[in-house]
Amino acid sequence: MIRPAVLALAVLTAASPARGKGDLLEAADDPLLQQGLVHLYNLDYDRTLENALQFRNAHPANPLGHLFISGALWWQYTTEAEQMRPDNKFLERFDANVDATVEAAKPLMKADDNAVQADGFFAAGMVLGLRGQMKLANGNFIGAYRDGKKGIKYLKKCVKLDPNYSDALMGLGIFDYQVAVLPGVIKFGAKLLFRGTGDAARGLRLIRTAISKGRFANNQAAGFLLTIYMTNELDYRRAFDVVQDIRRSFPSSPYYAFLHAALLERNGKPAESRAAMRALFDRLMTEPDRFARKQLGTICGQFGPQCLERSHLIAAERWITNALSELQEDSEYKSILTLYHGLTHDLLGQREAAIRDFERLKALPPAVSSREWGKRCLETACGQADAIRLLRGGRP
Repeated sequence: MIRPAVLALAVLTAASPARGKGDLLEAADDPLLQQGLVHLYNLDYDRTLENALQFRNAHPANPLGHLFISGALWWQYTTEAEQMRPDNKFLERFDANVDATVEAAKPLMKADDNAVQADGFFAAGMVLGLRGQMKLANGNFIGAYRDGKKGIKYLKKCVKLDPNYSDALMGLGIFDYQVAVLPGVIKFGAKLLFRGTGDAARGLRLIRTAISKGRFANNQAAGFLLTIYMTNELDYRRAFDVVQDIRRSFPSSPYYAFLHAALLERNGKPAESRAAMRALFDRLMTEPDRFARKQLGTICGQFGPQCLERSHLIAAERWITNALSELQEDSEYKSILTLYHGLTHDLLGQREAAIRDFERLKALPPAVSSREWGKRCLETACGQADAIRLLRGGRP
């Protein structure tokens, strides 16, 4: 599944009706939302929502605040909570913000000014697309169809009103691509339900246009393209070029720093990959508590529930083995890698190798809860539920 991110579009303040595109472009640079986006990619969700709530409270009739929160919740769900059972309260909060976005967009959709109408259709179309993705992730195919159909309808209206509204092309492109790559009979049914869609090449072109010409969602479109190259197309060279560009805008993001290091390995640069991963660890450990909570989103965010599948575990075990072979001095980094090594061995069913790793942890410096987890996994083999709990910053 392609994982979307939060959208940063320009809309009006609650105090006055729309006056034209100039005001919208100025609003796109609101510092609260710009900082919120940085926090989002840093996986600091509490700080993200704080910025978004401040904006929403200042502009309660503005769909942007609700849309931003909806996108932030979706990003968090796909990078973290998708590993766990659905949290009904979390999903209810997400639904409430989707509904609020659509309600706030309705006055814009009815405005006399075509530019204002286009903004309204864009906000409503994108947020319904997000909810369609959420329903699809939770097996609600009928609900996903309903939201998807309406979302595409709104985005097409947006582009009809303003053919140069490049940001809307992101949503249309993602939808076009997804329908094309759905498996078997699901793909056939989707093409019947959403006639005129299902062209992967066209979808990629639309997404690239949103990156190069979009005003509000260019970074988010780049994030989508990165996921497509990594998980669907398996084009790691192009994926590396995309992540390089994204990191120029968000250099402090651990999520993108991890993918950058992983893609260095995929592109035949293992030494550079190990150096990049060490630099990421050293930076994250300046805030140990936040490091503990960010492990799941950083390591598994791109891969969702497939993160702990055997193929990924084998690749991780090989990478960690090589990294540990180069570490001569004991350090917190060596402790964390040894813990991951043991956990990976356990998940692969290699219990004797796992025990050796957990025994080694006793003599290494403690890093976050490495010794506690080592002790726990020595008692009995740790499984996927334990791995997820560890990566979420939990104690044994």
